[in-house]
Amino acid sequence: MRNAILAAKVVENPHVKPHLKSPPPLLSSPPSQKKKLIKQLMELALLSLFILLSVVFLLTLLRNIHDRNKHKQCYLIDYVCFKLPTDLCGEIVRRNKLLGVPDYRFLLKVIVSSGLGENTYGPRNIIVGDETSPALSDSLTEMDECFDPTLDSLFRKTEVRPSEVDVLVVNVSMFSPSPSLSSRIINRYKMREDTKVFNLAGMGCSASLISLDLVQNLFKCYKNKLAVVVTSESIAPNWYSGNHRSMQPELLVQVGAAAISTLHTVRS
Repeated sequence: MRNAILAAKVVENPHVKPHLKSPPPLLSSPPSQKKKLIKQLMELALLSLFILLSVVFLLTLLRNIHDRNKHKQCYLIDYVCFKLPTDLCGEIVRRNKLLGVPDYRFLLKVIVSSGLGENTYGPRNIIVGDETSPALSDSLTEMDECFDPTLDSLFRKTEVRPSEVDVLVVNVSMFSPSPSLSSRIINRYKMREDTKVFNLAGMGCSASLISLDLVQNLFKCYKNKLAVVVTSESIAPNWYSGNHRSMQPELLVQVGAAAISTLHTVRS
């Protein structure tokens, strides 16, 4: 009897919790809360996936940029501008019978404003008075007289042999013969057969910048290469002897050339 009374008191004691397993919160929640919780979990999973993909993309991009620029250097070795003993060319304008006093004044104003003087270079056919009937030989002679001493000086200053040149870029806007001007340079200096050659024409005043940009893009694909850029303009077949003001500023274009040697290296 005493044992039965003690058992009843134990069961009736509110401080003693029965040892029963409660169901999981998700199963015991109402259906609306279940849907809300599942939606939040899905949104969290999508956000985590988006962050992970963004981090992977950013790391891949940074690695590609680092690999592209790692230990890569492009050097300007040297450059040479065309120079030769000059002849006085003041008689070239005065012997043009189509020009009058207003034309002389206009040309004088243009020459003074541009900084051109008596020592400005001109092709031989214009100096000797054959500017009205230029021939192909005049243009080729002009190019050879510009290219040959300029490249000779460049190879001598840089101590680079022509056979070591990997890339040759030649640009002359208003003269594009066949065979090309670049082929004349290759044959004269006996360059290698696998030299990558580019002959640009019709590029106008931006030809030099386009040539350097071309070399820069080539250096992204080819490592440890030597490039030579030769730039000039042909005046012999393009001289204007008339009196139209819109064409006369063409005299601002003078004979000249430049050769630039650049080297691309990848340091270990």
